[in-house]
Amino acid sequence: MKRLLALACLLVSPAALAEPVKLGHTIGPAGITCTEVRSSVVKASANGRNVEQKDNVAKTIEILAVGPTAVSKAKVTYTAYGKGDAIVGQSYLVAFDKGTVKLARADGKPLSPEEEKLLAKDNKRFGKPDVFAEALVGIAFEKGKKTVIPAEKLATWEEFPQPIAASMTLLERKGATATFTVQLKAGSPGGQQLSLKGTAVLDIATGRVLSLDGDGVFSDAKVTGTIHTASTEACGKS
Repeated sequence: MKRLLALACLLVSPAALAEPVKLGHTIGPAGITCTEVRSSVVKASANGRNVEQKDNVAKTIEILAVGPTAVSKAKVTYTAYGKGDAIVGQSYLVAFDKGTVKLARADGKPLSPEEEKLLAKDNKRFGKPDVFAEALVGIAFEKGKKTVIPAEKLATWEEFPQPIAASMTLLERKGATATFTVQLKAGSPGGQQLSLKGTAVLDIATGRVLSLDGDGVFSDAKVTGTIHTASTEACGKS
């Protein structure tokens, strides 16, 4: 009986319970290379017309310098970019300086107008803080518990229309990674609205999203549609 009681006490002790997961947020560091692959399928309806758009991007990012809140310089090599053949197989230097993203070919040749257009579109967020990653730092995620991300921490997130309501539920912790269900609603009635739900695997120490797979719906005054998005990222020393 004493042994059974001792075992019961051990099983319900704090040490035996799963500890909450707290995510870190690491920028860079310089000297590592990340391989990023992402894809999306958007189906939209407007004025009686149905449109489907597929997109895929694959690239390697060699981090050359970091600033206080984001990577400030990188060498980016594209291995796929939808229909953007102009930049596939090419390497570019991307830098953030005094609030401006600067683009150049790594071989020193001048950029063509098509290259500049595609690079500007894909790197419009370069050098800016990752608002969502920063919002997650310090939150204690308990397994199976839906945790709301404070809306005020997402107020400057430009990725989606405001206001943004987001939550994450920890599904499991496995070694250095944690898997979450992510839910997000953005926008307001009468304007652009978006609702997404998916599964994400994050590196606990760095907060880096290692994989994401999600589905959602969107609408505004003229367009309604669905979106499926998926991405993976892996980083290591150059």
